[in-house]
Amino acid sequence: MKCYYHPDREGVFKCFKYERHLCSDCIRCQNTKAYCKYRDGCAVYLLWDEENNKRII
Repeated sequence: MKCYYHPDREGVFKCFKYERHLCSDCIRCQNTKAYCKYRDGCAVYLLWDEENNKRII
């Protein structure tokens, strides 16, 4: 699948809440304050450092 924001790139992660594939440059939880039933196993959420507003990896 292609990245939701960059159709020319492969989406390597998927946001299950919004059903969007994201490339490595777009890894960011769309709304960390809102409830998400997928959060505990969400790679997008786990790879984003909300406090420092940057990717962990």
